[in-house]
Amino acid sequence: MASLPVSILQNFAYSCVSTSIWAPLERVRIILQCDRELVNKKRIDPRLPSDTLNTAKRLIKEEGILSLWRGNSFLALRSLGPNQLSEFLNIQLFRRLFHLLNGRGYSDTFSRLINLALFNGTMITSLFYLYPLDFLRVRWSMDLQVDGEREYEGVVDLCRKVYRKEGITGFYSGLGASILGMIAYRFFYHQIVGNFGPMLNHVAEKQRSVAIDIFMFAAPIAAGILSYPFDTIRKRMMMNSGEEKKYFSTYDALVTIISEEGWSSLFRGVELNVVKSAAIPFIAATYSTFVRPRINKGN
Repeated sequence: MASLPVSILQNFAYSCVSTSIWAPLERVRIILQCDRELVNKKRIDPRLPSDTLNTAKRLIKEEGILSLWRGNSFLALRSLGPNQLSEFLNIQLFRRLFHLLNGRGYSDTFSRLINLALFNGTMITSLFYLYPLDFLRVRWSMDLQVDGEREYEGVVDLCRKVYRKEGITGFYSGLGASILGMIAYRFFYHQIVGNFGPMLNHVAEKQRSVAIDIFMFAAPIAAGILSYPFDTIRKRMMMNSGEEKKYFSTYDALVTIISEEGWSSLFRGVELNVVKSAAIPFIAATYSTFVRPRINKGN
């Protein structure tokens, strides 16, 4: 069993490899989700085509190929200790609460509800610790170069401008939408597995194993598509932080986006998210086969 430092090193190495692979997809996706905000800030010409391919071409032409990785350093920083530490501390805390409450003779159904609530509590508190890093990643990725100049001189300048306008709460803009997105994803995932999973029992025994693999591969992708609007809303609210207020709540953002741009705008860039979700299992398998053994061997 790997020691704690080795385990942290392994997780950090995997995070760096995986986030670096899909970082170009992420930056293009963020720009697609928030292109209307960029138009309003006059950072994008509204006459230019805003599909996936043209957005990527424009980024490479105006900022260079390496610009596709802009903001990826915040994801790497997020995985370098704070993520692991916060999850570890929260899991230990909520695990003790679960054992304390579960030992009081509650029914099985209520115990499962307690377990689910504590698990979600772990994820939400971890998200609260790390949310400012995600906020900075999105805003840094959205700082497009126009005529050779950017809106922010650096990360410190970005933080100073947001803090001056809204204080520390500005770095948590969109947190509610992010929490709702997590809950929606888990809800849709369990509904898909619970309602469609039993149908696999009717598949011929020889094909059942393959059918289960395909189903478990597709279920999280489908849940991600259904909960995707919350991700768009939270990024729009992040872009609104430190600026003239356009969205005052998650509901207000939802209504405003739909009324001004239509339902389809909530799903802009979803195809890139599908590609990313589909690639994760293959990246994890490649990492486990080639990278992790080298780390273990070196220790």
